[in-house]
Amino acid sequence: KETAKKDIHRYIQNMESDIQSLDTLIDQVLKLSKIDYQESELALESFNFKDFLDNTLDQYHSLLEQRNIGIAHTFPGTMRTTQDKSVLKSILSNLLDNAVKYTPKNGIISIDPLPGPGKGLNFTVANTSSPLDEQELEMIFRPFYRTRGNTAPGSGLGLTIARKQVKRCKGQIIARNSEKGLTFEIRLP
Repeated sequence: KETAKKDIHRYIQNMESDIQSLDTLIDQVLKLSKIDYQESELALESFNFKDFLDNTLDQYHSLLEQRNIGIAHTFPGTMRTTQDKSVLKSILSNLLDNAVKYTPKNGIISIDPLPGPGKGLNFTVANTSSPLDEQELEMIFRPFYRTRGNTAPGSGLGLTIARKQVKRCKGQIIARNSEKGLTFEIRLP
């Protein structure tokens, strides 16, 4: 009887996990669809990017601590930008979700301003994951694409959503390997 109860409990936990995974996948597909079919005007507002970034990173604190992943950023305290906060939050969240997923324990996620002149908001999100080959650097933005040997949970839609949101802002996002690891370069006007 005790074994049967444990089996039932395990089945229920597995079903709950599967339901959560499907719920997440459906949410991502709906977000992707909404970007494509219900493109609304951007709600631009001026704000301090460092404060916005710090607030976004606060949501990842326990997960980062649990995986022993460090965060480093070099943004000045008074960096003003004019962007759509909800779109920028979507971009950052998808990049951070991806970084947390693929950064090994004791690794580092770095978020830094891009050097040089330029208007708008230009920054990188890098993580100490293994480098990707040139073909994969472009393919990771395709819907449902998963890198070779990838066993991490996910649907392969997060980077697709991030790229669509960046393009919606008339910006650019590229992936490259750097000395800091896999690096996403984001340029928003």
